[in-house]
Amino acid sequence: GLFGLYFLYQLLRDYFSEKISVLTSFTLFAATNLFFYIAVEPINSHAASFFVSSIFLYYFFKHEKDKYYYLTLGLLGGVAGLVRTQDALILIVPAIRLLLNRKREFNKLISYFSQLTVGAFLSFLPQIYFLKKIFGTFWYSPYIEEGFNFTHPEIFHVLFNNQNGLFTLTPIIGLAFIGLFFTTKKLKDVYGLAIAYFLIQLYLVSSWSAFYQGGSFSIRMMVTTYPLLSFGLAALIEKINK
Repeated sequence: GLFGLYFLYQLLRDYFSEKISVLTSFTLFAATNLFFYIAVEPINSHAASFFVSSIFLYYFFKHEKDKYYYLTLGLLGGVAGLVRTQDALILIVPAIRLLLNRKREFNKLISYFSQLTVGAFLSFLPQIYFLKKIFGTFWYSPYIEEGFNFTHPEIFHVLFNNQNGLFTLTPIIGLAFIGLFFTTKKLKDVYGLAIAYFLIQLYLVSSWSAFYQGGSFSIRMMVTTYPLLSFGLAALIEKINK
């Protein structure tokens, strides 16, 4: 979890001052459920989810000119899926940017998407092997067995319920989301990706039959969105600082 914060800090420094980057990283750690899942209950997967998500975004934003850029992103996305299947959705971030870039040639698009897919499959192979070994099938997910209701997502409950609502228990995340709308020309694409990824994860979590998250401290399944939300938090801190 702390390594995740370190890589997040290094990423933010490309867009904000060192002071704003430090304040953002510290606030994200101290004022959200990250502190709990890193320091108090690290037996759960959420610190690892945050770490892999931070590494993924660090590479996504800082290494675009690498020769095997999309293959590496696919490999990292597959590792995210090994931690928690839901976390593999981080691959939507490069997919959205590819689809919105009209300058890409069709053949290059096919090549990049193929690399993403192959990389993710290779990383996810250990999970497939163990599913076959333990359950006798190449695919099994207790999340899906719990069931989803995609036509009636419990979005308001997930965000605002009194027991563990994401914005109720960790209001700094609500402020970070609001901060995403303080767009600057330099960060417009970043904020768009952050909003899209947050809303997709929110819809998925809210549609799950166990949307209430049991004894979760805030909505822990949203931890993977924090690295992108940190851009909104940094923008808000910067506004306040000015």
